[in-house]
Amino acid sequence: MAAEPRPRRRLPAPARSRDDGRHGPRIPLPTRVNVLPPHRILLVTFGSRGDVHPFLAVAAALRERGAEAIVAAPRMHEAAVRGASVRYVEAFRATDLSGLLGGERVLARRGGRMTIYGAIAEGVPAHVAELRALLRGERIDCVLTHPFALGTAWASEEEGVPWGTVALSPMAWYARTDPVPLVQRRPGRLRFIAGRAVDRMMRRSVRWVGSAMLNPLRRRCGLPAWRRCFERTIHGGRINLGLWSPRFRGPGGKDPADSQIVGFARWDEAQRGLEGSSGRGAEEATVPSGAAIRDRGGERPRLVVSLGSTAVHVGGPIFAAAVAAIERLGWSALVLAGSGAGAVGTRSGSIRVEPYAPLAECLVGADLFIHHGGIGSIAEALHAGVPSVAIPHAFDQHHNALHLVRLGLGAMLSRREVNADRLAALLRRIAEDRGFAERASEFARQIRREDGAAAAAEAALRLARQPRSPR
Repeated sequence: MAAEPRPRRRLPAPARSRDDGRHGPRIPLPTRVNVLPPHRILLVTFGSRGDVHPFLAVAAALRERGAEAIVAAPRMHEAAVRGASVRYVEAFRATDLSGLLGGERVLARRGGRMTIYGAIAEGVPAHVAELRALLRGERIDCVLTHPFALGTAWASEEEGVPWGTVALSPMAWYARTDPVPLVQRRPGRLRFIAGRAVDRMMRRSVRWVGSAMLNPLRRRCGLPAWRRCFERTIHGGRINLGLWSPRFRGPGGKDPADSQIVGFARWDEAQRGLEGSSGRGAEEATVPSGAAIRDRGGERPRLVVSLGSTAVHVGGPIFAAAVAAIERLGWSALVLAGSGAGAVGTRSGSIRVEPYAPLAECLVGADLFIHHGGIGSIAEALHAGVPSVAIPHAFDQHHNALHLVRLGLGAMLSRREVNADRLAALLRRIAEDRGFAERASEFARQIRREDGAAAAAEAALRLARQPRSPR
């Protein structure tokens, strides 16, 4: 007997359209959308104001792209970070950075680097422990670290968080085409030849000595030794960013793997609402804007003098020589002399001495700029198209100044040789040679097309999308 066919299941009739004229206009039904949280990126820095401002610029660029940036820095920079509407986390609690940067020892030619290293190393074990706790307790998608923020790379590697390095000046990478640190501190053919002669030995010495100093520090943090510890710590990230213009120093043969030179990341204090903030304390929090200081008295200064936020504290002799030279030339000038502004005397009504001001505004319309060779000051001079005289003190400043001289955008003078006569002669020579002004103007036109902060933010977002490493 044949089986009876199973009755077919009647499907429900299709729903009438809401816009068929009987029920009025169609109303879109709610749709379930999975919204991913924004990327959270930790930026860790250490050093002076010039080491913090580029990170604030990158944090602002990340915010514009919908990401959340967290800046970890020593306590002296808390006001600047919070004033930029960026979340702040204290780093290197055990290091008295404010007292360190305000003294002469850190700028000494002999022993200055070891003074800085000793201060950083003292706080590294606690910094590594606190950072590992932060990376475990919060969803951090990637970490970007300053080379001087020792321990950040180690903590990130241990927790499996993608990390990269952010070098602010070319000396951190030191390619074959760069001036040789400790050997080339002045321009000249003989010094160039001497630098090339010891270049290979210098590279090996730096790597060996650096690793010999860092591996014991890793052991103090409870971590095993790394092979080639110096290279892996300073520029061994998944990405390694150079925050200077490729026109200032292009890619070199010995640049780190996965490296990219993205351009200067300039932090405009005036536009961001941080006029006069230097990270040195509340006494500088109410400094007028650079434009107000620049135009005070109705005469725009022809020359601007500034020694940054660290060299300014030992810059008394340089300020005195600069004022004397400017008086002989009969020029108008603006001198930013920090907390010692009251001690800088002048007999000229065309020379104004002020504590602090946003540098970018002060350089508008200037013809010359005297500075200490810091990469932040050089970036502002190049962006403004102003030739400059660099008087290097320490760290990467000689290296930066030699690049400036190589490009024909300025001159440099040894700190020990500064006096009113030499400085006046050098300023007069640069002012009379129109080639300096023309080259500076053309260089500024080219680099104004770059946006280092935006390029660094895009690179950070690509890093944040990479998977974590297994712990």
